[in-house]
Amino acid sequence: MVGGAEPDVHGYVFQHLLGGPARVSDLAGPLGMTPQGASKVVAEMERIGYLTRRADPEDQRARIVELTGHGRDAVDAGRAARAAVTAELRAVLGGTAADELVSSLDRPADHTGAMRELLARRLRPRHT
Repeated sequence: MVGGAEPDVHGYVFQHLLGGPARVSDLAGPLGMTPQGASKVVAEMERIGYLTRRADPEDQRARIVELTGHGRDAVDAGRAARAAVTAELRAVLGGTAADELVSSLDRPADHTGAMRELLARRLRPRHT
């Protein structure tokens, strides 16, 4: 853990900010958290340098959150790592076997609706 919040939650915050800035209160619902919990995660990510907060010009009580350059670099690094793993998987298994593996892994996600939720950025982190 970094600073107390579950690291997995950071990825969900990143996903919800890829489209642009959002209010902290608007992140709470999709993350399955209270606004206070979302604020705590945002504060932690701000300390790390991934996010920046500023007052909402329409409501000075609310805070707008957005990715910093460091946050965008982290997203890019994650994408590059996934691409490298995919390339290695394809090199080791071969294209057809890799495609079959991905298809096999997609079936349970499709069956449970998890893939649909993930693609819509509605898949919530599990709190243990």
